[in-house]
Amino acid sequence: MIDYLRWHYGMAYRDLTRVWLNYMWFVAHFFSLGILLKTLFAPYKRMKEKNKKGLDLGAIGEMIAVNTVMRLVGFVLRITVLAVGVSILLLIVILGLIMYPIWTILPIILIALLLISVLGWDMLTRL
Repeated sequence: MIDYLRWHYGMAYRDLTRVWLNYMWFVAHFFSLGILLKTLFAPYKRMKEKNKKGLDLGAIGEMIAVNTVMRLVGFVLRITVLAVGVSILLLIVILGLIMYPIWTILPIILIALLLISVLGWDMLTRL
């Protein structure tokens, strides 16, 4: 029993922290949060019009319009994916912070549930 408590209140916290950090690392890399931030204003799928030779104002205006639309589409899609990824990352952070107090009182909860199952709820309320 002493070994279990030593593990539960010692090594297990380190292991829980490692698992929690692995979940955060996975979400950050699954959604490519760093890459999305670096390429936030890049054109969608690198689609863009190239400048044609000559001084054709219509072609230049068309090129600017297409490139602006592609950048806006890329921006909207990247912001959407970033929002989902950051939301899931925040959820994992919150759940991880909730996990520590629950892990701390888990042995007490298990003993209480065991007593309830053996003695019954009525018997415990009379104590």
